[in-house]
Amino acid sequence: MTLKDLLKPTPTERGQICLCAQFAFVRNLERMPFPDRMKEADRVRRSAQIIAQLEHLLPGIENLTPTLAEAQAHLAVMLLTAPESRLPGYALLYLDKPEGVDAPIWCEVMGANHLTFSVIATSQQLSPTDYDTLTEQLQRFVDKLEPHFGFARTERFGYLTRQLTLTGSGFRLRVWLHLAGLMHFDHLRELENAATFADLRIDTNNDVGSQPPPGALCILFNGRSLRDNAVDEARALQRFLGSVIRQERNARQRLLLEEPYVLLDIVSRLQANLHATLMVTPDELCDSLSDFYLAWDLAAITPKQRPRLIPPMISALMFDDDHLSHLPLHRLLEDVYLPPPVRDFPPWRKAATRAIWMRTFLDFSISRSFKRRALQ
Repeated sequence: MTLKDLLKPTPTERGQICLCAQFAFVRNLERMPFPDRMKEADRVRRSAQIIAQLEHLLPGIENLTPTLAEAQAHLAVMLLTAPESRLPGYALLYLDKPEGVDAPIWCEVMGANHLTFSVIATSQQLSPTDYDTLTEQLQRFVDKLEPHFGFARTERFGYLTRQLTLTGSGFRLRVWLHLAGLMHFDHLRELENAATFADLRIDTNNDVGSQPPPGALCILFNGRSLRDNAVDEARALQRFLGSVIRQERNARQRLLLEEPYVLLDIVSRLQANLHATLMVTPDELCDSLSDFYLAWDLAAITPKQRPRLIPPMISALMFDDDHLSHLPLHRLLEDVYLPPPVRDFPPWRKAATRAIWMRTFLDFSISRSFKRRALQ
């Protein structure tokens, strides 16, 4: 099995708010500098030793490092170390559902820390009510390795990490959320304030202050780990996540019932863009997917593609020139003419292929009953 196969996303289901979650424990070895403070030769040598030790301790673990180039876009979305941040000696290993853990484990060697153990699951694979259970399973798995490695920790601060916010339990839980309803009603600031009050954080990947992020995509994560119990952190995030999901569903219903004409305008603009636009930016692609999934969830539209061919919401972030969640782009382009200046200039070619991708997978018809009610 290749890395590309492992990272192939599961199509998003209608009405999905939680897109995926990452559970991670980071650990560092005693009496050893953090990876970015090590000499390159030492880092490469120690990485090989750690990999050999893991392969000895964990039969069946696979070293996927040689195939990393196959799925760079996926890896960025899956919150693993981005290509530009990987130092010589970086390695990615994979273990398929070890005993006592209900999900596969990704192990990064010589990322920001010496070792990062992650479980990444889509919402189809994991209910939010399972977060504390999976956290406990992953922690037990990591704890069993400690006698063999000797992880750096102190009585006062707990496990020592490269990032101050992870010092303590070394635990980070991130959840990708599609919050189109809350973003429509401009509740981002309230959401951020509520998260801060709960000692959590919201990351919007947005440099424009409190403006809604592209695609209404946010990441909810625990803000600190110092002296905290990882399972308790997961439970706290779980409780807050339940509240966010309820508020998001309420906002969507409010849009449908109180502002149907506004929703009709959203889907009418989306439909016009699908058929008229020739070039699409990454942010426009995210926004179009967001509007599509919002309208589909509220039964305002009917997709023309079969549900299994509708790309997942998170595909907007995986988009590149060579790979899509369902079909390679070159197959979509076989019957489409692009003028030579567009075809030969990569930024224009990518913008044009995004538009083709949107028309192929996001075409829809507007529900007649919804349209009648919106125009009454």
